[in-house]
Amino acid sequence: MGEALVGTQVQHTSGAPASEWQAFLRNITLLVWPVEVLTVLISGHKRLGDYIAQTQVSNFDKNASSWRQDLAAYRVTPSTFYTLLATAVYLLLVHALFLWLGFMRPAI
Repeated sequence: MGEALVGTQVQHTSGAPASEWQAFLRNITLLVWPVEVLTVLISGHKRLGDYIAQTQVSNFDKNASSWRQDLAAYRVTPSTFYTLLATAVYLLLVHALFLWLGFMRPAI
C-alpha cells in the first residue's frame, strides 16, 4: 500500500508482481534491521529481504490503477492462507522473543 503512494511496486526479479509469500519473506528480515541497513549500504539498492525473496522495487505508473481496483481484483488462494498462518507463527515467535529478552511484560 505504501509503495503505491510513492509510485513503486515490489516485483519478482522476472518483472511479475511479487506474490504474498515473497512479500512475507521480504519483510521477515525487518527484525534484523541493522543487517538490512548494511545490506542496502553495500549493495546500493536492495535489502536483505529482496535477496532472500528474489524481489526488487521498481517504479510504476501511479495512475494505472487505484488501490480500490487492485483490492476488487484480488482473489484469495491457498497461498493466502499459508502466508497468514506463517505470519501468525512469526508474530508469536517475535512476541516470545521479546518476552524472553525482557522487552515486554507478560499479559496478566
